Amino acid sequence: MTPNEKCNRRSYKMKQHLEGIRVVDLTAYLSGPYASMNLAAMGAEVVQIARPGVGDPCRWNPPFAGPHGVSFERKDDTDISILYLKRNRNKKSIFLDLQKEKGKDLLGRLIEKSDIVLENFTPGVMDRLGFSYERLAEINPRIIYCSISCYGQEGQFKTRSAFDLTVQATSGIMGLTGFQDGPPVRCGAWIGDMLSSLYSDIGILSALVSRERTGKGERIDVAMNDACFSV
Repeated sequence: MTPNEKCNRRSYKMKQHLEGIRVVDLTAYLSGPYASMNLAAMGAEVVQIARPGVGDPCRWNPPFAGPHGVSFERKDDTDISILYLKRNRNKKSIFLDLQKEKGKDLLGRLIEKSDIVLENFTPGVMDRLGFSYERLAEINPRIIYCSISCYGQEGQFKTRSAFDLTVQATSGIMGLTGFQDGPPVRCGAWIGDMLSSLYSDIGILSALVSRERTGKGERIDVAMNDACFSV
Protein backbone atom coordinates (compact mmCIF):
# COMPACT_ATOMS: atom_id res chain seq x y z
CA MET A 1 0.00 0.00 0.00
CA THR A 2 1.38 3.38 -1.01
CA PRO A 3 1.60 6.35 1.42
CA ASN A 4 -1.16 8.09 -0.57
CA GLU A 5 -3.46 5.10 -0.23
CA LYS A 6 -2.82 5.01 3.52
CA CYS A 7 -3.62 8.72 3.74
CA ASN A 8 -6.86 8.28 1.80
CA ARG A 9 -7.97 5.45 4.05
CA ARG A 10 -7.56 7.73 7.07
CA SER A 11 -9.45 10.59 5.41
CA TYR A 12 -12.98 10.27 6.72
CA LYS A 13 -15.46 12.77 8.00
CA MET A 14 -16.37 12.53 11.65
CA LYS A 15 -20.10 12.10 12.19
CA GLN A 16 -21.77 15.37 13.12
CA HIS A 17 -23.95 14.00 15.91
CA LEU A 18 -25.02 17.47 17.08
CA GLU A 19 -25.89 18.83 13.65
CA GLY A 20 -28.96 21.07 13.98
CA ILE A 21 -28.21 21.95 17.62
CA ARG A 22 -27.50 25.63 18.30
CA VAL A 23 -25.39 26.78 21.25
CA VAL A 24 -25.36 30.34 22.56
CA ASP A 25 -21.90 30.69 24.07
CA LEU A 26 -21.45 33.48 26.64
CA THR A 27 -18.13 32.18 27.96
CA ALA A 28 -14.56 33.48 27.81
CA TYR A 29 -11.01 32.34 28.61
CA LEU A 30 -10.94 28.49 28.78
CA SER A 31 -13.64 27.13 31.11
CA GLY A 32 -16.53 27.28 28.69
CA PRO A 33 -14.82 27.94 25.35
CA TYR A 34 -13.22 24.50 25.65
CA ALA A 35 -16.67 22.99 26.26
CA SER A 36 -18.28 24.76 23.30
CA MET A 37 -15.27 23.88 21.13
CA ASN A 38 -16.02 20.20 21.75
CA LEU A 39 -19.71 20.71 20.98
CA ALA A 40 -18.78 22.45 17.73
CA ALA A 41 -16.49 19.54 16.84
CA MET A 42 -19.54 17.27 17.17
CA GLY A 43 -21.48 19.37 14.69
CA ALA A 44 -23.28 21.93 16.85
CA GLU A 45 -23.67 25.49 15.62
CA VAL A 46 -21.92 27.58 18.26
CA VAL A 47 -22.60 31.32 18.35
CA GLN A 48 -20.14 33.11 20.62
CA ILE A 49 -21.47 36.29 22.22
CA ALA A 50 -18.63 38.76 22.69
CA ARG A 51 -18.30 42.15 24.35
CA PRO A 52 -17.92 44.99 21.82
CA GLY A 53 -14.38 46.29 21.47
CA VAL A 54 -12.91 43.50 23.57
CA GLY A 55 -14.29 40.10 22.61
CA ASP A 56 -12.80 37.08 24.29
CA PRO A 57 -9.70 38.32 26.19
CA CYS A 58 -7.78 35.42 24.64
CA ARG A 59 -7.84 37.37 21.37
CA TRP A 60 -5.00 39.48 22.77
CA ASN A 61 -2.80 36.64 24.04
CA PRO A 62 0.42 35.88 22.11
CA PRO A 63 1.68 34.28 19.98
CA PHE A 64 -0.09 35.72 16.95
CA ALA A 65 -0.30 34.37 13.41
CA GLY A 66 -0.93 36.32 10.24
CA PRO A 67 0.44 37.24 6.81
CA HIS A 68 3.72 38.26 8.46
CA GLY A 69 4.19 34.85 10.07
CA VAL A 70 4.17 34.02 13.79
CA SER A 71 5.15 36.67 16.32
CA PHE A 72 4.79 37.49 20.00
CA GLU A 73 3.83 41.04 19.00
CA ARG A 74 0.52 41.84 17.32
CA LYS A 75 1.43 43.99 14.32
CA ASP A 76 -2.04 44.79 12.97
CA ASP A 77 -5.61 43.50 12.70
CA THR A 78 -4.54 40.67 10.40
CA ASP A 79 -2.65 39.03 13.28
CA ILE A 80 -4.84 36.62 15.25
CA SER A 81 -4.03 34.93 18.55
CA ILE A 82 -3.14 31.27 18.05
CA LEU A 83 -4.54 30.55 21.50
CA TYR A 84 -7.86 32.13 20.51
CA LEU A 85 -7.99 30.16 17.26
CA LYS A 86 -7.20 26.94 19.08
CA ARG A 87 -10.03 27.35 21.59
CA ASN A 88 -12.65 28.84 19.29
CA ARG A 89 -12.38 26.95 16.04
CA ASN A 90 -15.60 26.10 14.18
CA LYS A 91 -17.53 28.85 15.99
CA LYS A 92 -19.41 31.91 14.85
CA SER A 93 -19.22 35.12 16.86
CA ILE A 94 -21.25 38.27 17.29
CA PHE A 95 -20.64 41.41 19.35
CA LEU A 96 -23.56 42.32 21.62
CA ASP A 97 -23.65 45.01 24.31
CA LEU A 98 -25.68 43.35 27.06
CA GLN A 99 -25.76 46.60 29.03
CA LYS A 100 -28.13 48.00 26.41
CA GLU A 101 -31.71 46.98 25.72
CA LYS A 102 -31.07 46.38 22.03
CA GLY A 103 -28.31 43.91 22.84
CA LYS A 104 -30.50 42.14 25.39
CA ASP A 105 -33.38 41.96 22.93
CA LEU A 106 -31.19 40.41 20.24
CA LEU A 107 -29.78 37.87 22.69
CA GLY A 108 -33.27 36.93 23.88
CA ARG A 109 -34.44 36.38 20.32
CA LEU A 110 -31.40 34.23 19.59
CA ILE A 111 -31.93 32.11 22.71
CA GLU A 112 -35.58 31.62 21.78
CA LYS A 113 -34.38 29.77 18.66
CA SER A 114 -31.50 27.90 20.31
CA ASP A 115 -31.01 24.66 22.22
CA ILE A 116 -28.22 25.40 24.69
CA VAL A 117 -26.99 28.40 26.66
CA LEU A 118 -23.48 28.15 28.08
CA GLU A 119 -22.14 30.82 30.46
CA ASN A 120 -19.27 31.22 32.91
CA PHE A 121 -20.04 34.52 34.62
CA THR A 122 -19.80 34.87 38.39
CA PRO A 123 -23.12 33.59 39.81
CA GLY A 124 -25.73 36.35 39.83
CA VAL A 125 -24.51 38.21 36.73
CA MET A 126 -26.89 36.47 34.33
CA ASP A 127 -29.80 37.13 36.71
CA ARG A 128 -28.95 40.83 36.87
CA LEU A 129 -28.78 40.99 33.09
CA GLY A 130 -32.27 39.52 32.94
CA PHE A 131 -31.27 36.10 31.64
CA SER A 132 -31.90 33.80 34.58
CA TYR A 133 -32.73 30.18 33.84
CA GLU A 134 -36.29 30.73 35.04
CA ARG A 135 -36.86 33.55 32.56
CA LEU A 136 -35.24 31.73 29.65
CA ALA A 137 -37.25 28.58 30.40
CA GLU A 138 -40.39 30.67 30.00
CA ILE A 139 -39.49 31.87 26.52
CA ASN A 140 -37.96 28.54 25.49
CA PRO A 141 -39.00 25.54 27.64
CA ARG A 142 -36.58 23.29 25.73
CA ILE A 143 -33.50 25.36 26.57
CA ILE A 144 -30.57 23.62 28.28
CA TYR A 145 -28.81 26.16 30.50
CA CYS A 146 -25.28 25.27 31.62
CA SER A 147 -23.42 27.47 34.10
CA ILE A 148 -19.71 27.05 34.85
CA SER A 149 -18.35 28.86 37.90
CA CYS A 150 -15.55 28.43 40.39
CA TYR A 151 -17.58 27.21 43.36
CA GLY A 152 -21.08 26.59 42.00
CA GLN A 153 -24.36 28.50 41.97
CA GLU A 154 -25.14 27.83 45.64
CA GLY A 155 -23.21 28.02 48.91
CA GLN A 156 -21.17 30.58 50.81
CA PHE A 157 -18.41 30.82 48.19
CA LYS A 158 -20.65 31.21 45.13
CA THR A 159 -19.87 34.91 44.57
CA ARG A 160 -16.11 34.46 44.81
CA SER A 161 -14.36 34.97 41.50
CA ALA A 162 -11.36 32.79 40.77
CA PHE A 163 -9.32 31.24 38.00
CA ASP A 164 -7.81 27.84 37.32
CA LEU A 165 -4.82 28.49 39.60
CA THR A 166 -7.13 29.30 42.52
CA VAL A 167 -9.22 26.14 42.26
CA GLN A 168 -6.12 24.01 41.79
CA ALA A 169 -5.10 25.31 45.22
CA THR A 170 -8.48 25.11 46.99
CA SER A 171 -9.22 21.62 45.64
CA GLY A 172 -5.86 20.27 46.81
CA ILE A 173 -4.52 19.34 43.38
CA MET A 174 -1.47 21.57 43.89
CA GLY A 175 -0.68 19.59 47.02
CA LEU A 176 -0.34 16.44 44.92
CA THR A 177 2.22 17.84 42.49
CA GLY A 178 5.81 18.89 42.88
CA PHE A 179 8.43 17.32 45.13
CA GLN A 180 7.56 15.76 48.48
CA ASP A 181 9.55 18.29 50.50
CA GLY A 182 8.78 21.24 48.26
CA PRO A 183 5.93 23.73 47.98
CA PRO A 184 2.65 23.00 46.17
CA VAL A 185 2.95 23.26 42.38
CA ARG A 186 0.21 23.91 39.84
CA CYS A 187 -0.35 21.36 37.10
CA GLY A 188 1.17 22.22 33.77
CA ALA A 189 -2.24 22.05 32.08
CA TRP A 190 -5.21 24.25 32.99
CA ILE A 191 -6.86 21.24 34.54
CA GLY A 192 -9.61 23.11 36.43
CA ASP A 193 -10.78 24.87 33.29
CA MET A 194 -10.58 21.76 31.14
CA LEU A 195 -12.19 19.34 33.58
CA SER A 196 -15.13 21.67 34.22
CA SER A 197 -15.60 22.05 30.47
CA LEU A 198 -15.60 18.28 29.96
CA TYR A 199 -18.10 17.77 32.78
CA SER A 200 -20.24 20.47 31.17
CA ASP A 201 -20.19 18.58 27.90
CA ILE A 202 -21.25 15.39 29.67
CA GLY A 203 -24.10 17.23 31.39
CA ILE A 204 -25.23 18.90 28.17
CA LEU A 205 -25.22 15.66 26.18
CA SER A 206 -27.16 13.93 28.97
CA ALA A 207 -29.68 16.78 29.03
CA LEU A 208 -30.16 16.50 25.26
CA VAL A 209 -31.00 12.80 25.66
CA SER A 210 -33.37 13.60 28.54
CA ARG A 211 -35.06 16.32 26.47
CA GLU A 212 -35.91 13.77 23.79
CA ARG A 213 -37.93 11.92 26.41
CA THR A 214 -39.47 14.81 28.34
CA GLY A 215 -39.59 17.63 25.79
CA LYS A 216 -38.11 19.97 28.39
CA GLY A 217 -34.67 21.45 28.99
CA GLU A 218 -32.93 21.77 32.33
CA ARG A 219 -30.27 23.64 34.25
CA ILE A 220 -26.74 22.32 34.71
CA ASP A 221 -24.47 23.68 37.45
CA VAL A 222 -20.76 22.88 37.08
CA ALA A 223 -18.20 24.05 39.64
CA MET A 224 -14.52 24.09 38.72
CA ASN A 225 -13.61 23.27 42.31
CA ASP A 226 -15.84 20.18 42.29
CA ALA A 227 -14.39 19.08 38.95
CA CYS A 228 -10.90 19.20 40.46
CA PHE A 229 -12.07 17.30 43.54
CA SER A 230 -13.20 14.46 41.26
CA VAL A 231 -9.63 13.61 40.32
